[in-house]
Amino acid sequence: MLDPVKGQAALKGFIAGFVANWSDTKWEIVNLVSRGGLVIAERVERMKAGGRPAALPCCGVFEMQGGKIKVWRDYFDLPTFAKAAG
Repeated sequence: MLDPVKGQAALKGFIAGFVANWSDTKWEIVNLVSRGGLVIAERVERMKAGGRPAALPCCGVFEMQGGKIKVWRDYFDLPTFAKAAG
């Protein structure tokens, strides 16, 4: 769906661009599980995108090392979000 983003600077830029027109953002945690250094967070990101209410169901998979995120993978359906955001 989207090319992987690699490196902290590139990730910051990607996130900033993705959420640039978001406001009133809230994260609803649906399920949160972990084992060892693996954390899986199923969530719904609710926001206003361009002033319109939108919801983005997604699932994040985080590989932790030394208390920091080593690898972050997010899975979501971009057309669902695009339709809601108009």
